[in-house]
Amino acid sequence: MDALAVLLPGAALHWSAREARLMAGDRSLEPGEAQVTVPGSFVAVKSAPTQLLSQGDRIGSLEAIAAPGHTPGQLAFLNHEDGTLIAADAFTAFGGLRVVCDGPWYFPFAKWPTWHAPTALVTARKLAALQADRIAVGHGPASDPAAPALISALEHAEASSGTNHAA
Repeated sequence: MDALAVLLPGAALHWSAREARLMAGDRSLEPGEAQVTVPGSFVAVKSAPTQLLSQGDRIGSLEAIAAPGHTPGQLAFLNHEDGTLIAADAFTAFGGLRVVCDGPWYFPFAKWPTWHAPTALVTARKLAALQADRIAVGHGPASDPAAPALISALEHAEASSGTNHAA
């Protein structure tokens, strides 16, 4: 984040209020969160956000959607102009769309550092219920149309986890 701030001086920086603590190097958990150690390496960020975002906040046509699971403070964004869901690391899309906690064996790099798989699955169901036209993720190509890919991803994840909840 700091390198981007240097490369793009004056650019607006936005992240979630919850993620801000992780980005500052604080890995403590909040009451109500799964009490599971947050994995991965977080380099403390010195740059200050222009705005801390919460569920429902807007930046132009983008609506912030709380999407915990990969990290406690992850956000997704729904673009109300074109129906695109920018799902961050709630899903991966190498070899087909998959819930991050159910990523394929040949692309484990998003699955391994996922903070809490049950929360990630709840988030995946929440994002699928938004009925976006297309979905873009942090790892892999976009899916357009989104619905068939989301249904398949949820069915696979639920079968793998032993749960059965329709989107």
